[in-house]
Amino acid sequence: MRGLAQLWSERKLAIVRGVSYPQPDHSHFRSMDIWQTASPAEPVSTGWIGRWLDATGDDPLRAVNIGAVLPPLAVGEKCTAAALSASATPKSEERFAATMDAPGADDPNDTPAMSAMCAAYRAARTTDTTLAPVKASEKDHNPLAGQLAMVTKAVRAGVPSRVYMVQLGGFDTRADERETQQRLLQLLR
Repeated sequence: MRGLAQLWSERKLAIVRGVSYPQPDHSHFRSMDIWQTASPAEPVSTGWIGRWLDATGDDPLRAVNIGAVLPPLAVGEKCTAAALSASATPKSEERFAATMDAPGADDPNDTPAMSAMCAAYRAARTTDTTLAPVKASEKDHNPLAGQLAMVTKAVRAGVPSRVYMVQLGGFDTRADERETQQRLLQLLR
């Protein structure tokens, strides 16, 4: 993590983590909802990063989520974070390009909703092109390390993101907790 330490010392890196909120009710699900939405008083349908995305323009690369699931914190009313799969499975770039280019073409007869969909398809193409050099490693057996390695690759590739999101799952267990705890401790070591 030397590269991240250097960014930290240059004041170019911030880390935000969920630690607490007023009057906790000790519900895991409500706690996750509060952390993801930054709304302890009432449930809301948008996440705090999603609301930031809504308020700061239309660049699809301002925030990038690495992982199979886009978390609620990355979803706004109008915008979401770009998604980058942590899977090392190759995809057909030619097939993706043809599939995405046609619906992204503007038409003067488009309704506002149709224009918004075209913009979303174009944003997906921009994201795909910019993130093309950021590939998952086939040899990463530690999911968190693999996701952080992808963040490193994105930073080195000059991806203009302000926020990168990674996840470490596997904490919500009921059976075989000792083995799971040991596995998670190995990942974090």
